[in-house]
Amino acid sequence: MKFCVIGDNLIALDLVERLLTQEIEVYWLCQNKSWDYPKNKNLRVEEFSYQNLNHFGDMDYTLILGDNDEENILQAYFCKKQMDTYTIVLVQNHSLTKTNILETFDFVDEYLYPSENMADYIIHFSIEDQGLPRRKYLHPHLNIWAYTLEDRHPKIGQKVKDLFLDGTLIVAIYRKGDFLIPQGETVLRKGDRLFLLGNGSLEAFRRQDALDQDNSTGKAFWILGDSIYAKELALCLEDEGYECIVTIPRDQSLKAWHRALPKALVNQAKLTSLETFNQMDTKKILGVICASQDDNENVVMSLLAREVGLLKTICLLNYKDYAKATEKVVHGVQMIPRIAIASQVFSMVHLPGKIHITPLPGGTCELLELELLKDAPIIDKALKDMVLPDGVIIGAVLRHKQLIIPSGQLTFKKDDRLIILEKTSLREDLLNRIYRKDQQSMLKKWIGGSR
Repeated sequence: MKFCVIGDNLIALDLVERLLTQEIEVYWLCQNKSWDYPKNKNLRVEEFSYQNLNHFGDMDYTLILGDNDEENILQAYFCKKQMDTYTIVLVQNHSLTKTNILETFDFVDEYLYPSENMADYIIHFSIEDQGLPRRKYLHPHLNIWAYTLEDRHPKIGQKVKDLFLDGTLIVAIYRKGDFLIPQGETVLRKGDRLFLLGNGSLEAFRRQDALDQDNSTGKAFWILGDSIYAKELALCLEDEGYECIVTIPRDQSLKAWHRALPKALVNQAKLTSLETFNQMDTKKILGVICASQDDNENVVMSLLAREVGLLKTICLLNYKDYAKATEKVVHGVQMIPRIAIASQVFSMVHLPGKIHITPLPGGTCELLELELLKDAPIIDKALKDMVLPDGVIIGAVLRHKQLIIPSGQLTFKKDDRLIILEKTSLREDLLNRIYRKDQQSMLKKWIGGSR
């Protein structure tokens, strides 16, 4: 397969590195060829030029990841015109997402607006104490929720058949180190970690104390910094009905930020001053987002947040080596937008046999998504006829973008994508049952770059 990646930034570099692990032929078009890019026989780095696009021939995918949305859209137009290709475009401007991009620009096949997913994660990280499940495992096709039944939860002792989930299904329960498939008579116990698929209401799991008092009323997210993510996250959080307080450095234009964020409370202060944090009414803060353009500032702000008792802190970082070095120093959670964006783009492309692996809390289990290749031994066989290792659950099947919760009668088809919950130690045994031996080398390269 041939991929064209366009962009002069770390997002493009991360995606190129990820694609090369899959032995894909990659053309990276950028203005600055001095990037420290990997030396690889499958990589060709060229200076971007509109006139040269037709020299590269047809591409399976063109991934446009530049920092300017308008330029990205224009590049998509010329790529579509001069190459037979499927275009995916990075959009970072909130207002552009309100224009119905795919209809307005019919030469764009798909687009991603990463701030929306980041805001979704931040919300669910920050309001966990409201008793609702968290959408922790983001997926391009479906919602995957996880929820632990804590002490005194009202659903403890109830049977699965008595729950009203309205379009959401409990596909597995992780209990004392093992997965089990819930039946109607299964009784929920304290400490059960439930895995849910679907898009229905999750109100059945809200704790009674959260029903009695909505803990988010009158509270706000506090965003500190002047990066593009500071502005975009504020807009996305406001879309979800949350108030935002945005603190920018004193050298920034207050008037410009008021224009960009008319609903937010915007102020100026020294970001890394303890006085700035002491002056904030911490009782009204749902979560702190450290979103400066400088990684050092973000780490210091996370520590100052801890100093004044703000425990829900998200620290945005640019460099993965720096993130690893400061992992034990940062208060709260780290988020590396460039890695998240590259992962999201990678999840949007269709490659034969691609495997996604998401480690689950505890380190012993994982969420596995895989595609059934041609002539796989289980094609045209029913689930009830499969012999699965204990500790493996096929929770869902994606077939032509339709989500199917499998019954024993389900017959597997080529190109089906299986969503599997399993113990990590059983992965090799499971893959040997699903794929032919001559497909194992392909699987190994996917597994090497799937996280």
